[in-house]
Amino acid sequence: MRAHTALFILATALHHGGCDPCQPWDRLEIDVSQASDPDEALSTVQEGSEQFVDWTRRDETCLRGFEAGDDYLDDDRVLAPSVGARRELARSVYRACRGFSLLAFGAADTHLHLAALEDRERCGKLVHGLCCSLRSSLDLPVPFAPVRYKALVDQHHMRNAFHYTLGQRNRHGVQSDPFLDASSLPELLGLRLLGTDSLLLVREHLPRVRRNDLLRHLGPEQLQPVAPEEIAELLTAGCGPWLADAAAGALALPDLRGRQADTVTACAALARVLEPVASSTAAVAAVGRSSTWIRRLRRKEPAPDLERAVLGQVALRCWLWREHPDLLVLAPPRLPERS
Repeated sequence: MRAHTALFILATALHHGGCDPCQPWDRLEIDVSQASDPDEALSTVQEGSEQFVDWTRRDETCLRGFEAGDDYLDDDRVLAPSVGARRELARSVYRACRGFSLLAFGAADTHLHLAALEDRERCGKLVHGLCCSLRSSLDLPVPFAPVRYKALVDQHHMRNAFHYTLGQRNRHGVQSDPFLDASSLPELLGLRLLGTDSLLLVREHLPRVRRNDLLRHLGPEQLQPVAPEEIAELLTAGCGPWLADAAAGALALPDLRGRQADTVTACAALARVLEPVASSTAAVAAVGRSSTWIRRLRRKEPAPDLERAVLGQVALRCWLWREHPDLLVLAPPRLPERS
């Protein structure tokens, strides 16, 4: 069965300059389901948008931003079926969006939504680069299906589209991504250090969005720093691998295996987090490094933002362990190796 990609375009009307009077647009829908490839789809969208501007006598400067979404694969298969794949998806999105104004992204199981404050031409370039990046990094054997565009209207629509993008997991009932690794929400909550520019854009363009608004997509009403006693309880319960996964998640790593720079940095942050509560044996088991390595890692001074991100990831796992242990089972961590 051929699944068509839906590419939503967020085009808001600026209330100054460009056209007079500048009233909110009606919604624009362009059907490209008959397009044979993405280039033809983008061409159809460009022609339709230009015709819309001509019909409504609106100036091009009214186009402000775009929300691209629903990138389905041709056979509607799952984009990123594992924890590592979902984190690689996040890395791919940020790589592809480097140099673009990415507002938010969020994936369900079979498709991806993305919001960026760019004009139509740059949005097309962004989406093309993103599809190439995802196919390469996730080793996808089939292409993405064609796309279609919809124009939205104003600040209210931008906010709704922003939350719609982040809410894909809950909207589609996907339970296999309890940490929302396949979205930009971890950056917005300070739980991951990849695309921090998105947080600045949200603060500038969506100043009414509050932390509690973001947390409702994740689950917990609050996400407070976890107490040392709770970390010790997790270790006693044999949940050390989840603590290692928390450190990996803070940098979108599949696990803490190997000695790459990011991996060592994440291990060092975890070693510092465990220092007040874990014995040498427990730390060795959780971090997956020898006791000598643990001592060396604890001498490294991790960036404060990274340590806070790891503590936030640990707090999320503590909450899931207490409230939804069944969801943790759906995203098992890879056990660290001794080195």
